[in-house]
Amino acid sequence: MARAVNAVYGYKDQWAASEGKLAASEIIHHIVPAEEDPEKFWEISNLIPVSRASHDEIHALYRQGGAVKLAAQERLRERVKRPE
Repeated sequence: MARAVNAVYGYKDQWAASEGKLAASEIIHHIVPAEEDPEKFWEISNLIPVSRASHDEIHALYRQGGAVKLAAQERLRERVKRPE
């Protein structure tokens, strides 16, 4: 699944891209964590490629919870490619 997701995004970190930066993806991130909604674990619309540094930054925001976490998730959702 990771290869398929990375191929869709050209192996580019989508969090960095949202800041106008270019970085290679290393991890496929679950926008909604699997422990919060296991049904979304394999949903392509819940998966997005990021670098290790971006992944750490995203999870730091998630740990803040509330509006900060929701804003981070929304920012990621805006980068999700939709089928044409």
